[in-house]
Amino acid sequence: RAAAKPEVAAEPPRREVTVGAKVRMAGQDMVGEVRAIKGAKAQVAFGQILTTVATASLTAVSNNEYREAMRPQTPRTVVSVDVASRKLNFRDRIDVRGMRASEAVEAVQDLVDDALMVGVGSVTILHGKGTGALKEEIRRYLRTVSEIASVADEHADRGGAGITIVTFKAD
Repeated sequence: RAAAKPEVAAEPPRREVTVGAKVRMAGQDMVGEVRAIKGAKAQVAFGQILTTVATASLTAVSNNEYREAMRPQTPRTVVSVDVASRKLNFRDRIDVRGMRASEAVEAVQDLVDDALMVGVGSVTILHGKGTGALKEEIRRYLRTVSEIASVADEHADRGGAGITIVTFKAD
């Protein structure tokens, strides 16, 4: 029987950097794959980016490390939580009276975005009658939104020309 070698608590043997090896560049978190080696330089693909790097600055990583590093980092629940809170706080009407036209259009854009995300059939915009400038700017924006089926004045008994009703297309 051969004598057992004494266990040494040294670092694991360095993997060789070869063509096809998964590598990490010194001081970087990104991992890539070696595509070609010419002398002391290696051509490495980091995602869609192909770059030439000194082989001395590359460290080979295991396939597991590579897979772990390539896994998307953003948790998927953030978006659904945001949608849930928007649905919870969603109001299908907005009052933009007294706002500047640019502020009012921005508020209406947010309302339309939220309404489309939440999936309501219509929203109400209270802009008042005044000179009609606010109504005109808001309607100019609404004409650019393809998901809107119709834009109309509220019934005369409920505010008439001072209120716009926006109806969305059903899916």
